[in-house]
Order: sequence, then C-alpha cells, then structure tokens
Amino acid sequence: MTDIFSELQSTLTPFADHAIATAMTPVFFVSSLLFYLLVSKRLFAVIRDKTGLQKDSTLLKLFVFVHNLSLAIFSLVVFVNVAPHMVAFTSTEGWQALHCDPTFWHSSFGWWCKVFYVSKYWEFIDSWILILKGKEASFLQVYHHTGIVIAMYFGTMYSSNWQIWLVMFK
Repeated sequence: MTDIFSELQSTLTPFADHAIATAMTPVFFVSSLLFYLLVSKRLFAVIRDKTGLQKDSTLLKLFVFVHNLSLAIFSLVVFVNVAPHMVAFTSTEGWQALHCDPTFWHSSFGWWCKVFYVSKYWEFIDSWILILKGKEASFLQVYHHTGIVIAMYFGTMYSSNWQIWLVMFK
C-alpha cells in the first residue's frame, strides 16, 4: 500500500511543488485570507441567489459528499505517509528530537507539511458550502479556517517540527 502512495507522491510532486511555491508567497497568503474574510461571503451569496441554488439540491449534496470524501481521503494519505516517519524518528532519536531536530523536517515530513498547508485553503470551501445553503459560517469556523492558515503558513515558512501534531491529527 505504501508503494501506491509513493507512486502517487512522485506523480503529484511537480504540481504540488508549484502550488506550494505559489502558496508560500506573501502575496498569495495575504490576498487569499483577505478574499476569504472580506469578499467570499458576499460572492457566494450572490452566486446562490443568481443561480437559484437550493440547499437541498442534488448537485449541492453531491458536491458536499465529494468534498468531504476528498478531505477524508487526503487526511488518510497524509497520515499514512507521515506516521511511519514520526514513529521511526522518535524510536531512534526520541521525542525531544522530534520537536527540535531539523533533520526531521528535512525528511519527507517537510514536503507533506507543505502539502498539508496548501490544503488548508481548500477547506475554505466548508464556509462557502454553508453560504450556498443559505446559512452563516459561524465566527468560530471563520476564526479556525483563518487561524489554521496563518499557523501553517508561518510554521511551514520556518520549518517548524511542532506541526507534526496538526498534520497527524487534523
């Protein structure tokens, strides 16, 4: 099974590396957050109103199902690729080294952490789905999606091993 994920990783690496490089620019980081916080709520309300999309429409239900399934599969793929490295590293180097030793970041963990960071932008869709259903995204949801992007951006920018806990269990 690991061979399947290794093959998938090698196939997706060029695309992911380009997406990561783009997402790591300060312009992308700031403009994406500003779009999410200031523009997207109104934009998706207009889309809902102009298209007449109903919250119980088959198309929206199918989209929500595919979105949630994609996130679940992605989380599994990340976990399957990161967990063995964490276990192997801590068994030889210990728990303190997991948080302090830069060699852990420079293993495949760093790459998966960057991919995980980019995926946080995909999760903005959770809020947009609510808007398309005619509901409000709660303050907590908006705060979480904004906060996790900020935490992952700076953690990734500075190659921070503490992100292991977010990447493994989010």
